[in-house]
Amino acid sequence: MREQYQWLQDYFLGLSEGRGFEKCLGLELRAVEEGQATLGFGVEEKHLNHQGMIHGGALASICDVAMGTAVATFELKTVTLELSVSYIRNLPAGSRIEARGWVIHRGASTLRCRAEITDEAGNLLVSASGTFFILPPGPGEVPVREE
Repeated sequence: MREQYQWLQDYFLGLSEGRGFEKCLGLELRAVEEGQATLGFGVEEKHLNHQGMIHGGALASICDVAMGTAVATFELKTVTLELSVSYIRNLPAGSRIEARGWVIHRGASTLRCRAEITDEAGNLLVSASGTFFILPPGPGEVPVREE
């Protein structure tokens, strides 16, 4: 992992101290480059729906975090504006999955992203797209990174 993204790794490692929604999911940051991120995840009982499969809301959240982490490499303050998720397959508890998120377009006020979740064999489980809105600097703030 590049040194310039160490702050992202530190954030994910700090989740064990009780910070962040990502802690509920148990996500691990595996790789990060500008505009892309890869997360790891182990499906636990707490992530299951009444049918014993991982809940669709958990999968949507994982996609959102994967894309949001890819966006975070640009060091911009953003919020999710839109999220579209296509569910293809599901998994039971005990499974391991990988989520990849990447930026496909960076505009002046929004970023468009894609995400995919695969199982250990590389089978596609979920495909998603999202739009992230770039928040303007608050009073007295300057943009973190100018392009």
